[in-house]
Amino acid sequence: MSVDVATAAPTFTAQSSASQLATALDGPGLAIQNLTITKGTSQQLGTFVGGKEVLGIADGVFMNTGDLSTLAGPNNNSAYSFNVRSVYADKDLTTISGIAKYDPAIIEFDIVPQGDKANFVFAFGSDEYPEYVCSQFNDAFGLFMSGPGLNGTQNAAYVPGKKVGIAVNNINNGVKGSKADSTSCDLSNAVYYFDNGNGTGAANLQLDGFTKPLTASLSGLTAGQTYHVKLAIADAGDPGYDSGAFFKWLTSTNSNPVDLSLTASASSLTPAYNSEVQLTYKITNSSSIATSLVQVGIDWPQGLTWVSDDANGAFNPSKAEWDAGTIAANSSKTLKSKAKVGA
Repeated sequence: MSVDVATAAPTFTAQSSASQLATALDGPGLAIQNLTITKGTSQQLGTFVGGKEVLGIADGVFMNTGDLSTLAGPNNNSAYSFNVRSVYADKDLTTISGIAKYDPAIIEFDIVPQGDKANFVFAFGSDEYPEYVCSQFNDAFGLFMSGPGLNGTQNAAYVPGKKVGIAVNNINNGVKGSKADSTSCDLSNAVYYFDNGNGTGAANLQLDGFTKPLTASLSGLTAGQTYHVKLAIADAGDPGYDSGAFFKWLTSTNSNPVDLSLTASASSLTPAYNSEVQLTYKITNSSSIATSLVQVGIDWPQGLTWVSDDANGAFNPSKAEWDAGTIAANSSKTLKSKAKVGA
């Protein structure tokens, strides 16, 4: 299905409570506890839906260094800034960008994982792009975790394949900005970057640039133990040219590799309008070991409306996500769903 990113737009809801944020972040394989908003105004933190076409993340939690207009499109301001008038240097975030201390937003909570790995999907964006790439105005984001088996506090949010934190100077369009100074930077990660212009971009976000969805993982955890997590973002150098971050829920999995495959079939490939068709999805574990906490994202066919399924609540039709759970070695599970054509 083709979607016009200029018209598709996420919906942002601010003034979210700690409980609402915890619910949005709580994913399969773990439990989130004791969530607190350490820094940030009601406009800097909240939830969003409808982000799949623009961000590649359908729904989750947002953070920003300004207010809702920092994020909400269209992109009609090349230098959007809202000064929260807050200064706080988080000791972990400043290891990524030394002067990232203006207008911070910070969420902290505990997790109890069921597996030995924690995972999350995120995107980061900024109005510092593109002018201030390779400058001191290096806005940054980090996801920090500490607990049993980990050596102190570790940042799990890195540029893929590198031990490099998430910041304007580390993921960008690969070109020094017009306001660049002598600050060091990495111009080799443009493959992970979406250029949204400079106040004139096509994607329906105010941010001038943002990353494609990135998956971060931290292994070496002990199932059943408690770990502390901190999400933090801040402007660097001054409170101008705001930034934002977006998160899909956190999950916990086991790190043993397994071979999973998904097949799909339909009772008819040419169903009549207003008729019902049965869709069958089969996930197979071809490995010699069982796997658990399996979640499957279904590419739901355009023009069909969900009617029913046999998953006993394990399939979420609004998100087209199937919690398949545990799949035994050399075994499979099947989801059958009825859908109406053209409804």
